[in-house]
Amino acid sequence: MPTVLDIPPARRGLLNFVLFNTPVQVQPWFWLTTLILGYSQDFRATLIWIAVVFVSILIHEFGHVLTYRMYGVPGAVLLYSWGGLTIPRREVRGTLGRIVVSLGGPLAGFCFAALTILAVRNWGILITPRFRGPLPSFRLTSGFFESPYWMLVLDDLLFVNIFWGLVNLLPVAPLDGSHVTRAIFERVSPRGWRKPWLLLSAFVALAIAGLGFYSRNLYLGIMFLLLGVSSFQMLDRG
Repeated sequence: MPTVLDIPPARRGLLNFVLFNTPVQVQPWFWLTTLILGYSQDFRATLIWIAVVFVSILIHEFGHVLTYRMYGVPGAVLLYSWGGLTIPRREVRGTLGRIVVSLGGPLAGFCFAALTILAVRNWGILITPRFRGPLPSFRLTSGFFESPYWMLVLDDLLFVNIFWGLVNLLPVAPLDGSHVTRAIFERVSPRGWRKPWLLLSAFVALAIAGLGFYSRNLYLGIMFLLLGVSSFQMLDRG
């Protein structure tokens, strides 16, 4: 039985290219979902958001690609409706190796955000963290960059690479954090890992969904509600 996250692969509008000897495929659903998440009446702001998400998710996935290569495993990258996916030619063996490749993506995003902060601070730009409800944001203060679009680029870059990276560490399938907990559960209980792993995923997802709805962040609430339902559906598969 398919889960609520299963979407048929697109056959038209595919973008295929090779980057650093790694095949990359971008499905049209990726552009549509990104547009919906960041749509603004300001056309340039919308284009900035799409470009930032595209670059940031590529960096995230190539963090996985790099860590897979550390273990001698080549891979390919797919950008689709739920973000990105790195598809290795074979799985890495061993608990530590699986944890390393799972953390490679978020770590790449955090490093990119850190380099961005260091670069703009060298230009004399002050970055002040703030929050839009439960979500982090950043204020850019500098007379050098008077255009609000520079502030928007920086805000989007830090938001996607820091906040989305932290979200990805949650133990909710299919996020990267769930691959870490799965590797640990399989190490502790090779035969009985599946049920506790999926129950943890489901309950954490529903808790985050509740937080999202409580804070009136419908995207966060709906996304994690779907992830929680998907975990329960996978649990029913036995």
